[in-house]
Amino acid sequence: MSNCRCRFHVVGSEISFQAVTAVETEMLGESAQTLFYPTWSACEPQGIRGGDTIIGHIADSSGAQLFRQFIERVKAEKMATPRIVIVADHLDMPLEIDLLKLGVTECLMRPLNLRRFSYLLQSIFVKSKSISQAEASQEAFHGRDLLSRIAKLSAVSSNVLITGETGVGKSHFAKELHWASSRAQNPFVAVNCAAIPEHLFESELFGHERGSFTGADRKHVGKLEFAGGGTVLLDDVDALPSTIQPKLLHAVENREFYPVGSNQAVKFQARLVSATNRKLDELATHGQFRADLMYRLNTYELPISPLRDRVPEVAKFVGLFVQQFAAENNCPRPEVCSTALEALVAYSWPGNVRELRNAIQFGAIDSDDGVIRKQNLPERIREFVASHDGAIGSYAMAHWQLGGEGSLLDDVRRLIRALVRHNFNRTDAAADLGYSRTTLYAKLDKLKLN
Repeated sequence: MSNCRCRFHVVGSEISFQAVTAVETEMLGESAQTLFYPTWSACEPQGIRGGDTIIGHIADSSGAQLFRQFIERVKAEKMATPRIVIVADHLDMPLEIDLLKLGVTECLMRPLNLRRFSYLLQSIFVKSKSISQAEASQEAFHGRDLLSRIAKLSAVSSNVLITGETGVGKSHFAKELHWASSRAQNPFVAVNCAAIPEHLFESELFGHERGSFTGADRKHVGKLEFAGGGTVLLDDVDALPSTIQPKLLHAVENREFYPVGSNQAVKFQARLVSATNRKLDELATHGQFRADLMYRLNTYELPISPLRDRVPEVAKFVGLFVQQFAAENNCPRPEVCSTALEALVAYSWPGNVRELRNAIQFGAIDSDDGVIRKQNLPERIREFVASHDGAIGSYAMAHWQLGGEGSLLDDVRRLIRALVRHNFNRTDAAADLGYSRTTLYAKLDKLKLN
């Protein structure tokens, strides 16, 4: 899906300009791809599409002249002119008019107004994504984005079978499907079919009446009834006991079921989503799973690729898991430095998303100051990265291309995110970061921001 990314080409060798722009574009998410060039002459028109955006730094009149030469090369190649944002150290009115005539979308002066710069990039990103999504709808099924398929499924009530290796995040995407649907206001109920003893399974799934068996001293509402009009996830559905399969088939086909010990049918209103890391058709061939039930559960199969084949999603899950860690432990959200992120992107993730979540928790616990660094990650990850020189993902490449110290990028990232969190209120951002106002202003001046 790289063709559907919003691509930013950043031209300029000044490290503060590169760092600020890198952080602003990475905050747009994994759908934003950022490439860095030290000079205008290094930015080749052949590698730029008409829908791309160039963010270029001009320090003086010589920089403006190099930009003019670049535009001439674009026109000579008879290419569509990309969006161009110029960030200039000095810009008088005649030069600005000249640049706009050449096709510049926006001219910004330094010190850079961070709020205006952020909103401008967000606007460009949204416009580019809308175009990309329209193009993506024309692609073949196997190339469609997973979330776009979830969006389509959210509009219908068909049963879904989610397949994939252990730990790829099948339950996560089942929740995404639930939250994206009209059932989101109703319960999401997960049933781990491999964890429930067989003699308790019927009661857990369908419920029971008081006195229906020894020990049933009160009425119990089963998972199917409790879910109401929500979603029921049958995780590890391949472990569903053979004695339960015909009763579940009846519930799915007739949209009703009978609690244990009851003659009164209960309406089955929930959507059924099943998940497995095994091939149900092979189990059915060997008589280990009912074929008729398999077909009922598998109205639409949603395969989830292993995390090693979904490198751009690593950063998204890292963000999700640090938020979860903070919520679960009632503590500030941990930061993940660039070297740690590079290691996480490079790792092969045999345990998939579940292993990534554990690695983030390990790193957060091991950190002394709320910042997860490479040395805080589990040893197996550090050893793997050390033995695979240069095996870093595309998300991390931008930071290597910066050529600056990782600590500077991390510092800029924390600063800008704090300002965004507090709607660019400097006093609140300084307090959040533990800075004095004087320190915050000094850092902004160093980065040529206002």
